[in-house]
Amino acid sequence: MWSRVLFVWVLIIAPLGVSASVVISEVAWMGSSDNANAEWIELHNQGSDSIVITGWKIVSSTGSPTITLNGTMAPGSYYLLTRTSTSIIPGVTGDQAYTGALSNSGATITLTDALGGVIDEVVGGTNWTAIGGNNTTKETPQRNGNTWVTAVATPKAENRSAPSEPQGEVLGAETGTSTPEVTVGGSSVTSGVGTYALPKLYLVIGPNRIVSTHAKTPFRAFVFDEKGKEKSHAEVHWSFGDGIRKRGDDIEHTYHAPGTYLVMVRAKLNHATAVRMLTVLVKDAEVRVGRVDDIGVEIVNEGDGILDLSGWQLKRGDETFHLPQDTALLPNMSVLFPHEVTGLGGEGEVSLHVASGKEIGL
Repeated sequence: MWSRVLFVWVLIIAPLGVSASVVISEVAWMGSSDNANAEWIELHNQGSDSIVITGWKIVSSTGSPTITLNGTMAPGSYYLLTRTSTSIIPGVTGDQAYTGALSNSGATITLTDALGGVIDEVVGGTNWTAIGGNNTTKETPQRNGNTWVTAVATPKAENRSAPSEPQGEVLGAETGTSTPEVTVGGSSVTSGVGTYALPKLYLVIGPNRIVSTHAKTPFRAFVFDEKGKEKSHAEVHWSFGDGIRKRGDDIEHTYHAPGTYLVMVRAKLNHATAVRMLTVLVKDAEVRVGRVDDIGVEIVNEGDGILDLSGWQLKRGDETFHLPQDTALLPNMSVLFPHEVTGLGGEGEVSLHVASGKEIGL
């Protein structure tokens, strides 16, 4: 029993150390406009310490590529893994070459340390829709905090914080430079008001996502003008594809049935409008309460994806423990939550509830 408990806590605590500073920051799964084979994967050391990555591995869920890393990453540095040759990107030298191709159909990329512990994992989804990228323009998906943006590639350089071009349909974003005319008595004369340009809006709503049924899911929109200035007072409407429509730039929504939903988002400011869309794959959570003993309560994720448990609840009798924001379980793994933390020691069954309050399994 004790060996299992120790294993679980090592899994949780180890990523919180120095090695957790390394993330997969950019994935050029589509190659470049000059060379479709010019694929690359970028790592970023976000911490303030140098990290030895010798013996670490990057593994694609498709089996290709599988890369054993070698070297050291300085604080704040980028480490570029390039397909076939370190000189495959004009003007940029890769740090390590690898063989094998990233599938355009999508994959999950996992970064592990020398002991096999998971340092970071990027779930690309079908056709990479979960993180983005554009096979036509060759723009890459780039990590920006907890989200991804699709923008012009930045190998071994700081990622962009917003898409370099609007994504999806943009309404009211055309620019006019002609002089408007007024008809007087059947003839056209210039009005004398000079040239003008219709305003532009840019709407950023984050990537496609996978969520659990009955779970409260946060949605956030950012609206910018053509100069990159945020327009926080713009009016934002969300249509979630399940008959529900909401207003606001920072909201939550709960899906009650599995399926794939198209979310349409519309931002309006004066005479300008921007429209974006994303897809949400809703699945029943494959999670359950495992063993409950004198030490704590085990939660088991039986699914093949990372499960976000933010705001979920463990209940025992009259006591309730709210799982904190950004609590997550790795695929096919379990975590023991000790009674010293949850306060759920005592008698009676323990139940697990999503943030909306619905009990899992009912």
